[in-house]
Amino acid sequence: MRLGKRLCTSILSLICLSMASTAVAKQMIYIGAGNDDCIYSTVAYSICDIIEEDEVLQKDYACTVVHTSGSMANLQGLATRRLDLAIAQSDMLLHAIKGTSHFTHMGASPDLGVLLPLYPEPFSILVKKDSNINSLQDLRNKHINIGKPYDDQRASTELIMRLTGLSRSDFASLREDINNKALFQKLCSGKIDAAITMSGHPVVNYKPLMENCDIKLVPLDNALIKKVLSLETIMFPTQVGAGIYSSEQEHTQTFSAMSYLVASDNLDSHFSHQLLVALSKKEKTLRSSHPAMRNFSAAQTPYTKNLPLHMAAQIYFGTPYYYD
Repeated sequence: MRLGKRLCTSILSLICLSMASTAVAKQMIYIGAGNDDCIYSTVAYSICDIIEEDEVLQKDYACTVVHTSGSMANLQGLATRRLDLAIAQSDMLLHAIKGTSHFTHMGASPDLGVLLPLYPEPFSILVKKDSNINSLQDLRNKHINIGKPYDDQRASTELIMRLTGLSRSDFASLREDINNKALFQKLCSGKIDAAITMSGHPVVNYKPLMENCDIKLVPLDNALIKKVLSLETIMFPTQVGAGIYSSEQEHTQTFSAMSYLVASDNLDSHFSHQLLVALSKKEKTLRSSHPAMRNFSAAQTPYTKNLPLHMAAQIYFGTPYYYD
C-alpha cells in the first residue's frame, strides 16, 4: 500500500511539475505603446489579444503592453532589448536606424525594421473657428501648444518653425502640455490659441471638441509641404478628409508620418513569422480596433518609403528590401 501511495504521489508530483514547467515556458512578448488613452495603446492591446488567442502563438507566448511616452521611448526599448515589439512613427524610426537627432547618444540601430504599416499620423493644427487663424503665419503672437520635448509632434513642429523662419520669440507663449484632455480644455477655454498634434484621424476625443468648442483644422500651403517632404523623406502629403468630425469640416491639406509595428532582427524568427500570419488572419479585428485603423492591411506588401522591412516581413511578403 505504501509503495502504491508513494508511486501515486510521485506521479502526481511529476504531473504538477510538468504543468508548472509548461506554464513557465511561455515567453513574454513586450510591446511598447504610448499613454494609456492613446491610439498606440489601443492598437497594442488588440495585437496582444491576437497573440494570446492565436492557436499557434498562444502555446508558447504571452503578451504585455508597456505604456511609454511614445515613439522615442519605444525605439530605445527595442534597441536595448527591453521591448520585443513597438509602435513608432516613421520619422523617429528613421532617426533611430541612422542614429541621428534624438538618437545620437545611442548610435545607429540598423537592425530595426518594419513588420507592418498601421495608420497615417497627419500633422494637425487645431484652433477655434472664431480665432481668425487661417494659416501658419497667423499663429504669430499667439499662445501655442507645441507638444512635450522629444515627442513626435514636437520634432515636426520645430521643423516647421525652422522652414518658415519662426522662432520662439514670435509667439506670445509656447506650452508643452502632455495630457490631451487638459490640452483640449485649455483650447476650448481660450487659455491657448492653437494646439499642434500628430495623430491618426479620426481621434475619438476630437469629435466632441469640434462640436462643443467650434474647433477647426488649419491647412498648410503646398510650398511648405513640399519643403517638409524634401527633408523628411519618409513623410507624405495627405488630407484630413472632410466631414470626419463635423458636416462643416472641409478637406485639410497637410503632411503625414506613418505609424509602424516595428521589431529588431533579434526577435525570435518563429514568433515574428507566425505573428504576421496571425495579424493577417485577424486583419478585420485590427481594422475595428480604432477608426484610424480603418484602412489597415496585413495582406498587401508594405510600402515603407525609404525604411527597411524587418527580415521576417521580407520573407513573409517575398519582397527583400535593405536599408541603404
